[in-house]
Amino acid sequence: GAVTKYANDVIEITYSKKLVTENVDKVDDMYSKSETIIDYSNKFDRELVNFNDGYEIRTVADEELILVQFSSDSPNASLKYWTTINEANSIMTVEDYMDRLALSKNWGNRNTVKVARIPAGTEVKYAMGTAKEQLLIIDPRPGGGTQYLFNQFDTNWITEVRKLPT
Repeated sequence: GAVTKYANDVIEITYSKKLVTENVDKVDDMYSKSETIIDYSNKFDRELVNFNDGYEIRTVADEELILVQFSSDSPNASLKYWTTINEANSIMTVEDYMDRLALSKNWGNRNTVKVARIPAGTEVKYAMGTAKEQLLIIDPRPGGGTQYLFNQFDTNWITEVRKLPT
């Protein structure tokens, strides 16, 4: 669909490291210069219940991570959960994304796509695995998609932010 095509354009452009200027919010303007690291450590262990068995916890990015998030355009939208380029490329709609990552519509709209690059060798604690189904929400979701959960997230890792067409 249109959402996937749009998101894929963002992902392909970012992945190929081309500079995109049109229609891109200034990432620098969205986050404060003084504090770029957002600390999610107080909730990290509790959030692990949102993974299926078999997840891994790592403390260093062994290779460059290129991650995608469909999120709200709210300035305080959470940056703790992300997915892979491959997962993002396999979805057709925002609804499909919410199903794969077990996200309730009550947890904010998904009108923005963000891309982040975390350089190889970066020391950061994160969990990676698949999203556990969410059955106790108003709109149950099956999960099963690849997700990353971060203990801390540096806003400098975000390379691109675009509004999704409505």
